[in-house]
Amino acid sequence: MGKECVICKIGPRDTAVFPCRHLCMCSECAQALRFQSNKCPICRQPVEKLMEIKVRSAEP
Repeated sequence: MGKECVICKIGPRDTAVFPCRHLCMCSECAQALRFQSNKCPICRQPVEKLMEIKVRSAEP
């Protein structure tokens, strides 16, 4: 499984879809999804909530 968004194929996967918990898209595509289909792009389950996951890189 790659680390890029399944929708735009450019941005990092940083947004989880609930209740299905798929971590599959970037935050930009997630916001657009809310105003379009509002369904998970993996399983097509209706989206109840989106959670953006921020990860900081480890400092040397």
